[in-house]
Amino acid sequence: MSTASQSPQDDRGVTLDVLRRFHYGEPVACAATAAPPAGIVPALLHPYRDSAAIRYAYPLYLAPADAPADAPLAAPLSAHLTQSVEAFALGEDSARILRDNLAWLERHLRKALSGPDPADAPALFAEGAQALQAHLGLRDDAR
Repeated sequence: MSTASQSPQDDRGVTLDVLRRFHYGEPVACAATAAPPAGIVPALLHPYRDSAAIRYAYPLYLAPADAPADAPLAAPLSAHLTQSVEAFALGEDSARILRDNLAWLERHLRKALSGPDPADAPALFAEGAQALQAHLGLRDDAR
Protein backbone atom coordinates (compact mmCIF):
# COMPACT_ATOMS: atom_id res chain seq x y z
CA MET A 1 0.00 0.00 0.00
CA SER A 2 1.46 3.37 -0.96
CA THR A 3 1.70 6.33 1.38
CA ALA A 4 -0.71 8.38 -0.77
CA SER A 5 -3.51 5.87 -0.22
CA GLN A 6 -3.13 5.72 3.58
CA SER A 7 -5.86 7.28 5.69
CA PRO A 8 -5.06 9.88 8.38
CA GLN A 9 -5.73 7.17 10.98
CA ASP A 10 -3.03 4.98 9.37
CA ASP A 11 -0.61 7.95 9.35
CA ARG A 12 -1.11 8.47 13.08
CA GLY A 13 -0.47 4.81 13.74
CA VAL A 14 2.74 4.88 11.70
CA THR A 15 3.87 8.07 13.45
CA LEU A 16 3.20 6.62 16.90
CA ASP A 17 5.04 3.43 15.96
CA VAL A 18 8.09 5.37 14.75
CA LEU A 19 8.08 7.56 17.87
CA ARG A 20 7.78 4.53 20.14
CA ARG A 21 10.71 2.85 18.40
CA PHE A 22 12.64 6.16 18.55
CA HIS A 23 12.30 6.22 22.35
CA TYR A 24 13.50 2.64 22.51
CA GLY A 25 16.66 3.86 20.75
CA GLU A 26 16.31 2.06 17.42
CA PRO A 27 18.73 3.67 14.93
CA VAL A 28 16.33 3.18 11.99
CA ALA A 29 13.58 5.05 13.85
CA CYS A 30 16.04 7.83 14.76
CA ALA A 31 16.88 8.27 11.09
CA ALA A 32 13.16 8.37 10.19
CA THR A 33 12.43 11.32 12.46
CA ALA A 34 13.11 14.97 11.78
CA ALA A 35 13.67 17.89 14.12
CA PRO A 36 10.50 19.94 14.69
CA PRO A 37 10.19 23.39 13.11
CA ALA A 38 11.67 26.32 15.03
CA GLY A 39 8.31 27.47 16.45
CA ILE A 40 7.60 24.16 18.18
CA VAL A 41 8.42 23.88 21.89
CA PRO A 42 7.71 21.13 24.42
CA ALA A 43 4.25 21.44 26.00
CA LEU A 44 5.74 22.12 29.44
CA LEU A 45 7.50 25.23 28.09
CA HIS A 46 4.35 26.65 26.46
CA PRO A 47 3.55 29.02 29.37
CA TYR A 48 6.91 30.74 28.76
CA ARG A 49 6.16 31.60 25.11
CA ASP A 50 4.57 34.81 26.37
CA SER A 51 7.46 36.82 27.77
CA ALA A 52 5.00 38.67 30.01
CA ALA A 53 4.68 35.46 32.04
CA ILE A 54 8.40 35.43 32.82
CA ARG A 55 9.34 37.35 35.94
CA TYR A 56 12.39 39.56 35.78
CA ALA A 57 13.87 42.51 37.67
CA TYR A 58 12.24 45.28 35.66
CA PRO A 59 10.36 47.54 36.07
CA LEU A 60 11.96 49.05 39.12
CA TYR A 61 10.06 50.66 41.95
CA LEU A 62 11.80 53.90 42.91
CA ALA A 63 11.55 55.01 46.53
CA PRO A 64 9.48 58.17 47.04
CA ALA A 65 11.24 61.37 48.10
CA ASP A 66 9.88 61.09 51.66
CA ALA A 67 11.14 57.51 52.13
CA PRO A 68 13.34 56.78 55.17
CA ALA A 69 17.06 57.25 54.60
CA ASP A 70 17.75 53.53 54.98
CA ALA A 71 15.16 52.56 52.34
CA PRO A 72 16.63 51.20 49.09
CA LEU A 73 16.58 53.72 46.27
CA ALA A 74 15.24 51.19 43.76
CA ALA A 75 13.86 47.65 43.99
CA PRO A 76 12.46 45.26 41.39
CA LEU A 77 8.66 45.46 41.26
CA SER A 78 8.33 41.81 42.33
CA ALA A 79 10.49 42.41 45.43
CA HIS A 80 8.60 45.59 46.31
CA LEU A 81 5.22 43.84 46.06
CA THR A 82 6.41 40.93 48.20
CA GLN A 83 7.91 43.24 50.83
CA SER A 84 4.76 45.37 50.88
CA VAL A 85 2.55 42.35 51.58
CA GLU A 86 4.95 41.13 54.28
CA ALA A 87 4.84 44.57 55.93
CA PHE A 88 1.08 44.47 56.61
CA ALA A 89 0.28 40.74 56.71
CA LEU A 90 -0.38 39.46 60.21
CA GLY A 91 1.01 35.99 59.56
CA GLU A 92 1.76 33.37 56.94
CA ASP A 93 -1.92 32.62 56.31
CA SER A 94 -2.88 36.27 56.27
CA ALA A 95 -3.42 37.89 52.84
CA ARG A 96 -3.21 34.45 51.18
CA ILE A 97 -5.30 35.50 48.15
CA LEU A 98 -3.05 38.49 47.54
CA ARG A 99 0.14 36.46 48.00
CA ASP A 100 -1.08 33.82 45.57
CA ASN A 101 -1.84 36.46 42.93
CA LEU A 102 1.23 38.69 43.16
CA ALA A 103 2.57 37.31 39.86
CA TRP A 104 -0.75 38.18 38.15
CA LEU A 105 -0.64 41.68 39.64
CA GLU A 106 2.97 42.13 38.56
CA ARG A 107 2.12 41.14 34.96
CA HIS A 108 -0.87 43.48 34.96
CA LEU A 109 1.24 46.39 36.22
CA ARG A 110 3.98 45.66 33.70
CA LYS A 111 1.44 45.70 30.85
CA ALA A 112 -0.05 48.97 32.15
CA LEU A 113 3.31 50.74 31.84
CA SER A 114 3.53 52.41 28.47
CA GLY A 115 7.22 53.11 28.22
CA PRO A 116 10.49 53.75 30.02
CA ASP A 117 9.25 56.97 31.66
CA PRO A 118 8.47 56.98 35.38
CA ALA A 119 4.83 56.36 36.30
CA ASP A 120 2.71 57.43 39.25
CA ALA A 121 3.18 54.30 41.37
CA PRO A 122 0.33 54.87 43.89
CA ALA A 123 -2.19 55.46 41.09
CA LEU A 124 -0.88 52.48 39.13
CA PHE A 125 -1.05 50.23 42.23
CA ALA A 126 -4.62 51.38 42.97
CA GLU A 127 -5.68 50.60 39.40
CA GLY A 128 -3.93 47.21 39.64
CA ALA A 129 -5.73 46.42 42.90
CA GLN A 130 -9.09 47.19 41.29
CA ALA A 131 -8.20 45.02 38.29
CA LEU A 132 -7.15 42.14 40.57
CA GLN A 133 -10.41 42.37 42.51
CA ALA A 134 -12.37 42.28 39.25
CA HIS A 135 -10.22 39.39 37.95
CA LEU A 136 -10.85 37.34 41.09
CA GLY A 137 -14.53 38.26 41.39
CA LEU A 138 -14.15 38.85 45.13
CA ARG A 139 -17.17 39.44 47.35
CA ASP A 140 -17.26 42.77 49.18
CA ASP A 141 -16.25 41.19 52.50
CA ALA A 142 -13.15 39.57 50.91
CA ARG A 143 -11.89 42.74 49.28
